[in-house]
Amino acid sequence: MFAEAALVSNFNGMPEKKSLTGASTNLKKLLKTIKKIFKNSKPSKEIPISNINLLVQY
Repeated sequence: MFAEAALVSNFNGMPEKKSLTGASTNLKKLLKTIKKIFKNSKPSKEIPISNINLLVQY
């Protein structure tokens, strides 16, 4: 997904880091924001296992 950020070997075998595009930078910021929201949110009621099994059957 973030191929732009991957380390790519040049002809000398030395790794060189490619710059991030604007889209992938925005995605990284969005993911950080989502993680913050989940860290700060209080855990909701847990779903009983029987309800999960009913959902899986369909």
